[in-house]
Amino acid sequence: MKNIDSDTLIHDIILDQKLFPVDLSLAAYDFSISTLKKREQFTDVVISDFIEKNYTLKKIFYQFNHPTNDVFQHIVNQIMNILEKDIVVNPIDEILTDISIPIYPSTYRNLNLQFKNNYKYSTILGFLDLNSVVEEFYKYYEKFDREILEQQILKKKPFLWERIIDKW
Repeated sequence: MKNIDSDTLIHDIILDQKLFPVDLSLAAYDFSISTLKKREQFTDVVISDFIEKNYTLKKIFYQFNHPTNDVFQHIVNQIMNILEKDIVVNPIDEILTDISIPIYPSTYRNLNLQFKNNYKYSTILGFLDLNSVVEEFYKYYEKFDREILEQQILKKKPFLWERIIDKW
């Protein structure tokens, strides 16, 4: 990148409350829930209802496909009901917390989320702040051909491309 501090640029972009357009956040949520509901048509245990009821109230996923114990508790309760067992299973320590990422501020705002959004990244190496994560991504991506990266950004995230093209 030229004439700017690239870490600051990426940091500012990530924290921008308008990074992702509202319609994009809502469409992603709608697509995810509708896809999940289609898969649930053939199961006895479902979580889409739990997600719809709770996603604005508390963080229920640490990252993609890594649910919190609240989701597991919902699943266990359904299984116990199906088995007609009157058993209360108390939550155990969280089990999928090794990797947890904060929610983009724009997504948080767009979906009107109400729970506290922790801006620390939990990794298998411990907690990292945003600047450390950006630095690690730079180290990783500097191995790739710049032209290919530009094409991927333009194709997959055109709204980002408009913000960085003159600084790239």
